[in-house]
Order: sequence, then C-alpha cells, then structure tokens
Amino acid sequence: MILLKVDPSSPQAKWDAAMEEAKKITVRLKGGTDFAELAKLHSGDPSADKGGDMGYIHHGMLPEPAQKAVDKLKAGEYTAEPVPLLEGVAVFKLQQRKSPALNKLDVVRERAKDLYLRDKGEEAWNTLLAKLRKDNPVKLDESRFLPLAKAGGSAPAR
Repeated sequence: MILLKVDPSSPQAKWDAAMEEAKKITVRLKGGTDFAELAKLHSGDPSADKGGDMGYIHHGMLPEPAQKAVDKLKAGEYTAEPVPLLEGVAVFKLQQRKSPALNKLDVVRERAKDLYLRDKGEEAWNTLLAKLRKDNPVKLDESRFLPLAKAGGSAPAR
C-alpha cells in the first residue's frame, strides 16, 4: 500500500492535493516505476519501509472502500484509481491471493479457547452490570444543581 496521509479534519484542498498526487503515482506505475520504490518514497504507512508490503490481509481487515478495490484486483495488479480512506488516499497492489482454508483443530485449539473465554467473560460482565443497574437504581439529588437559564432570560445568582 502507498498511503498519502491526510488528517481527517483537513480542508478539502488537502484531500484534493493528496488525490492528485496519488493519481500521479498511478501514472508512474503504469509507466513501469517499481511499486516498492514509490511506497518507500511517498507512503506514510508503517509498511513503507518494506516497500508497502502489508503481509497477508484477511478479507474484511481493510476498510470497506479499500476491500472493495482490492477484491477487484488480480495478483500483480494495482488499483487504477486512488482509494480515499479515513486516514488519507491510498494505492494498493495485490501481490498474491490465497484461497481460504480451514486449519486443523489442533492448530487453532488455544486461539479458539481464548476467544471463547473472552466472549464468555464479556457476557458475564454485561450480565453483572445489567443486574447491578436493575438492583441498584441511581437517583440524583438535584437540590444542589444550578437552575437552568430560561430562553431569553438569565438564571438567578446565588
């Protein structure tokens, strides 16, 4: 991935500039420039040091716009158009696609156990919170609150 970082609260002009720069990068890619070199030069993602290599990404791990763009790619292809994301504008290249495969239980037993225990713990915690809230209703003593100001007037001073 080549990520041109843009702060989410940046003005539209910054987003437009990042989009234009990403388009120039895709033109360079079409011209034969190496993706990894461009990632090292331009990307603000932690994967930049590795030429943009993010390793294997499971389906659903990327934000939806990125996932949709990557799903359309074949091995060796990159996104023809830059992809706007929450943290900036990205260009993706698909190195390889692996078919999903089930692992044997012996391989995933500990992970499955940890996930099961986490889910059961979360369920127990939520049940306890619900019971505590039901058994111990909260009542606020509003006698020490300042009075609310009425529309068009002011609250009396104390």
